[in-house]
Amino acid sequence: MTTVRYLRVAESELIEAAEFYESQSPGLGRTLVEDIDATITRIVEQPRLGQIVRGEHRQRLLHHFPYKVIYVHQPDEIIITAIAHFKRWPEYWRDRNGR
Repeated sequence: MTTVRYLRVAESELIEAAEFYESQSPGLGRTLVEDIDATITRIVEQPRLGQIVRGEHRQRLLHHFPYKVIYVHQPDEIIITAIAHFKRWPEYWRDRNGR
């Protein structure tokens, strides 16, 4: 069984994004989290389908928000290294190795 682990900084990014959207419209933060959860479910089901973006890092795009989930696929673990906005500081997460 594959487990999912967030780096603390990636978890902080998720919380910050959800709080921002929730402040814009009640319920929108929850919708973002649901979109991230659905994307991570797809990653767990087919981890190699994510586009390779740097070294071992892959990405999957969210369906409804301008974010991508950056992750590293290990034999029995998916490590979420970033919840990255499309237009903010490209590859700011590149030094995160997920180990």
